[in-house]
Amino acid sequence: MKKEEYANMEALDNSHWWFLGMTAIMISSLDRFYAGRTDLCVLDAGCGTCWFSKALTKYGSVTALDIEPSLSSVCKQKGIENFLVGDVQNIPLSDAMFDVIVCSEVLYHQFIKDDAGVMKEFWRLLKPGGRVLVKVPAHMYLWGPHDEVNLTRHRYKKGEVNALFANNGFTVEFLTYANFFLFPIIFIKRMLDHVVPPTENASDVQRVPAFLNGLLYIVLKLEATLLSKILLPYGSSIICVGKKHE
Repeated sequence: MKKEEYANMEALDNSHWWFLGMTAIMISSLDRFYAGRTDLCVLDAGCGTCWFSKALTKYGSVTALDIEPSLSSVCKQKGIENFLVGDVQNIPLSDAMFDVIVCSEVLYHQFIKDDAGVMKEFWRLLKPGGRVLVKVPAHMYLWGPHDEVNLTRHRYKKGEVNALFANNGFTVEFLTYANFFLFPIIFIKRMLDHVVPPTENASDVQRVPAFLNGLLYIVLKLEATLLSKILLPYGSSIICVGKKHE
């Protein structure tokens, strides 16, 4: 993403409904497999401002990886000491180091030239029986200004994500859409953007009034609860968890 977006993330990631809600949704997804575990070695691959790395510490020790060196101090302020500068396409770590790898909002970026190659790298780094969670944006028809700001290469179909895992050595254990309840609003906004393009591209992650921020967070928290029990048929994001063969 563009460097100015990192500053936007850092300013909002402790309080904004999107970061709080996505944290709840991804933790719910991981708790299907790791509820109560505190002994795991976890890699947050493409950690950004470590907004999710901090939540992952509930499972054990966390290593945060990002291609942007300046994020080291940001992550350390959040209590993440193990920060590594690196590219997810060629991670400078030994084989079979991690029980869990999380890769949220990374594979879709323009700098990822081969997403299958990234999955092979994750497979190399996982211990036998380890799992990877990937979260990516869904549906090319939802392309909008946010994608331009975040240097999006591709928005995925669920079948594409399933194939990305299955073709690279993973057994798909959990595959769902996310951001289900807000999907109609996002769809309408994107269609309006296509009809009347904005004069300037801007991120969707913007400060909102406290009441609305709280309400939107409640919506995503509800979705996180549902995802602990069911899969969702639509949404603006896709979450997949796959297991490396033992």
